[in-house]
Amino acid sequence: MSDYFCRVYRGAPQALHKVLMLVYPDLPYGLLARLSKRRDVFVNGVRCDGGMVADGSELSLYCTPAMVHLNVVQKEAGLLAVYKPKGVPSDGTYSFEGLVRYVYGDSVRMLHRLDTNTDGLLLFATDEPTYDLLSAGMRTHTIIKYYRALVWGEVDRAQTLRGYLAKDAQKGRVRIYDAPKEDAVSVACQVTPLMTDGRMTVVDICLKGGKTHQLRAQLAHVGHWILGDGKYGNDRINKEYGYRKQQLTSYRVEIHLSETDSPLDGMVITLPEDIVDVHLPHGTRE
Repeated sequence: MSDYFCRVYRGAPQALHKVLMLVYPDLPYGLLARLSKRRDVFVNGVRCDGGMVADGSELSLYCTPAMVHLNVVQKEAGLLAVYKPKGVPSDGTYSFEGLVRYVYGDSVRMLHRLDTNTDGLLLFATDEPTYDLLSAGMRTHTIIKYYRALVWGEVDRAQTLRGYLAKDAQKGRVRIYDAPKEDAVSVACQVTPLMTDGRMTVVDICLKGGKTHQLRAQLAHVGHWILGDGKYGNDRINKEYGYRKQQLTSYRVEIHLSETDSPLDGMVITLPEDIVDVHLPHGTRE
């Protein structure tokens, strides 16, 4: 058993299958179900395949790296591009980064992050030279990221959103201003409408660089917040249309590295279209 999977449950007594999803958000439900069925789940050191789990219980899993299936989109020349699902934090104690490093080793380093409820491409470097090279590309905005989003309202033309982003650490959110402000940084993104039904619009977003919550806050600032966004959106409308998860996916990355002969220069990484689950609603959906 790996220390990575040794965790403590905090909360009211619940059935094991519910506790597993709460304590192991970084693992897919299918894997948790298989481990439970094989009795490779331990509660307070005892094999367990069901029953109630009490507050303070210690859980651990017998789960080898080979048992973990990561959706690897590309692995080449020191770069590892993996699909991160919604609901899993990019970094932190129990995170997608931790899971990738469990499978591929501690030398793997994450190059950027996605919000917990944003899914899509997450890039890692498998060696130090690649990390240094791509980190520089992130800083100089020569690595370009594309997102697909479903936003509220009709976006009728392609446009560049510009503003100034300031963090509010106490509230865990950011705010966009139209004019320069102390402690605010300049931000921009390009937004192109793809289809609309008048109520909502599927948009393509091009981002060079990027700050925490930038896209969510910039779109909300112009009245086109992302459906399913509980922080910058509208809870009433999210509930009315059945969106419980943020409709934002990182689906494409272009790597442009100047003054280098790296095989990564010019690489384009794109999610398979069937994974990019962002579209106009047909009735209510989750």
